[in-house]
Amino acid sequence: MTATTDRGHGATARRPALLGALQRMPLELRWRVMGYLTVLGGWQLLSTFVVAQHILPSPVTIIAEMGAVLSGGQFLTHFGATVQRTFISLPLVFVLGAAVGLAMGLSRWWEAFFRDFITVLLSVPGLILVLIAILLMGLSPWGPILAIVVTNFAFVTIQVWEGVKDLPRDLLDMAHAFGVGPRTRMRHIVLPSLAPYLFTAFTYAFTLTWKLAMVTELFGASQGVGFRMRAEFWEFNVAGMLAWALLLFVIAVAFEKLVLKRVERHVLRWREASFT
Repeated sequence: MTATTDRGHGATARRPALLGALQRMPLELRWRVMGYLTVLGGWQLLSTFVVAQHILPSPVTIIAEMGAVLSGGQFLTHFGATVQRTFISLPLVFVLGAAVGLAMGLSRWWEAFFRDFITVLLSVPGLILVLIAILLMGLSPWGPILAIVVTNFAFVTIQVWEGVKDLPRDLLDMAHAFGVGPRTRMRHIVLPSLAPYLFTAFTYAFTLTWKLAMVTELFGASQGVGFRMRAEFWEFNVAGMLAWALLLFVIAVAFEKLVLKRVERHVLRWREASFT
């Protein structure tokens, strides 16, 4: 009886401790944690009471499978292949999209030249472009890279184009009237004004490139996270397929939060200082 009472008191004590830990968190982090807990709790309920385990494995099963993937020796090989495709494609996507967006924003002629082409790329599903690139390039390593670049650069173009439209025209006219050179105007007016749009475009391009790299590997690669997901799918191993996908998700989110956000805060620190 005493042991049962002690266990009850222990469980009761843990609940206020968890609530206290949540209350001590910053508001944004608290809601983010609550969102994750809600999703995981709903997932656990579905896999326990609604859907069979072999169709929707529980979060505990997926975490165990993720550990098996990490310790199995294949993760670094296939994850490295996906990272290589991503970081070869990402600079190409960003540079091409930013250059086209800048040209469209600064010149009506380039806007007329590229506008319909960009609209078509935005309206065509990425999967169709992936399949066309694979048909053209076969299983060449450049097939997935071509598909990623063609599919994603239009999103960067739109962001940069909108940023150029929002440039401070009065400041540019004044700089032109006082004889400020094009290079100086670009460095001290255009690029600082475009910086928020450029970072938004880069973050968007990063997330899209991760996803497209995985999609291209599903159809036309012999290595990579997408290839492993395809292999797990044909083996009807839902837990393995979700484990590979979630590992990529965790690493992508960690890179975005730990690297991209810090770089963005550092580069745009002048904006915070100007409003304080």
